[in-house]
Amino acid sequence: MKSKKQQGSKREAACTALAASGGWIIGRAVENEAGYWPLTYGPYDTEERAQMVANNINAQLGITPIRAMLIVASSMAPMGAKDHAARKRGWADAERDAIARKASVEQNP
Repeated sequence: MKSKKQQGSKREAACTALAASGGWIIGRAVENEAGYWPLTYGPYDTEERAQMVANNINAQLGITPIRAMLIVASSMAPMGAKDHAARKRGWADAERDAIARKASVEQNP
């Protein structure tokens, strides 16, 4: 009999702070999946502020700080070229959007 993991059970995801041009953003890491997916939060001026937002999101999802750390650590695996190219495109889009939002807020306080 296959275990739940072998049957394709849903993997958990957690959020963390990520450095980006123009500040810090929030990224989503999926358990045992290489890399991160940028979310539309930020940019934040400090890592501490971004991580506080990520921790609040995780808490709302019922994910403890230690569990979030383990999920993020499990995502730090080598990627194939195809995965890397897809993630790079995603990062470029998220960074562009975050920079545009920050500029808009600065121009229209």
